[in-house]
Amino acid sequence: MRTIATYFLLLVIFFTGCGKRQATQITDVTKPATLTLTPAPGQSTYVHAFWLRIRGKTDGSAEIWGTDLKTNRYAGKFEMTRSGDYYTTNYILEYRPIGVSTGQIAIEYEFRCAN
Repeated sequence: MRTIATYFLLLVIFFTGCGKRQATQITDVTKPATLTLTPAPGQSTYVHAFWLRIRGKTDGSAEIWGTDLKTNRYAGKFEMTRSGDYYTTNYILEYRPIGVSTGQIAIEYEFRCAN
């Protein structure tokens, strides 16, 4: 019975992989920005899923879009998430402010890889 449990655990680890959550931010919310998100150093390049959360607050509007994310416009305080299957080792995130003079935008993300 112990052998079956060990085998099952190894299968779960192989298929779900090991993710390493990372964080960054838009350093100057008054200027457009392009971020290239990549797996953490030392993480496998066999990506099978991606998770993204963007939280922020601006005094104007902001348009945000990404590799497989439609353009969305946010104003004031906001939060958005994206998760699901993904098979590439980078994710391009674009930011464009519209009448923003102050604020902050934090980005958390995680590439799930089969190690």
